[in-house]
Amino acid sequence: MSVFRSLLMASEKLIPDKYQRVEYIQSNGNQYIETSYYPNINTEVIMDFVDNDETRFENYFGTDANFRFQRYAYSSNFQWMCGNSNINGSIDVTYRRQLRYNKNGIYNEKDVVLISNPVNAINKSYSMVIFNAYYGGLDAGGAYKLYDFKIYESGELIHHYIPCYRKNDGVIGLYDAIGKAFLTNQGSGTFIKGGDV
Repeated sequence: MSVFRSLLMASEKLIPDKYQRVEYIQSNGNQYIETSYYPNINTEVIMDFVDNDETRFENYFGTDANFRFQRYAYSSNFQWMCGNSNINGSIDVTYRRQLRYNKNGIYNEKDVVLISNPVNAINKSYSMVIFNAYYGGLDAGGAYKLYDFKIYESGELIHHYIPCYRKNDGVIGLYDAIGKAFLTNQGSGTFIKGGDV
């Protein structure tokens, strides 16, 4: 059984019956999710996503300059900002990726460092946003497909955001399987959703 299928089966069991899991949710840059989580030096994010549009300056997730992942040059060039330190690098995200982000940098699916950026402190300025960040205001939202989003702290999974919609009204969002909460769009417009799974 593939790793993806194993994760999919596990996540299906974590969503209450009143929600329907979908393959992904997609923003056009105007929708975003507010997590109310403040990252720290022990925070690690694993994001499963794809972005076929290389024409945008956009924030994928983050807070401000303390913890933020963005495409900064309308290409495959990205910037990982962590602890008020930032480093640039090239990453191909035009196919589905599962990247890991922490105080040491960004790692790919094979645990190879793509961008190295070791830091020793992260200030708690803003809570984490998915599909955007508070750096300079929420004006550079990410337009990509999100399949899965996990937040770890000191190696422990503390938030697992799963794409889904609420069955009774069709509202699209992310269900936190750890926090047992359904998070919806805090921006304008509506998320696009993938097929039911």
